[in-house]
Amino acid sequence: MEVPELKLTGNVKQNKVNVDGTLKGNSYMQWMIPGLHLELGPNSAEVKGELGGKRSQS
Repeated sequence: MEVPELKLTGNVKQNKVNVDGTLKGNSYMQWMIPGLHLELGPNSAEVKGELGGKRSQS
């Protein structure tokens, strides 16, 4: 599954929420995240990398 553009905006318990980025996943719940920006109130995070898959160590 590919999500070429993810944009979420809203409020959670009176805190502003913004999510913006792209991600790709497969049926093994392995995710590649080229870039994802998360904001909740005054807090923010930049996410980039892989989730769920084992990386080969060579």
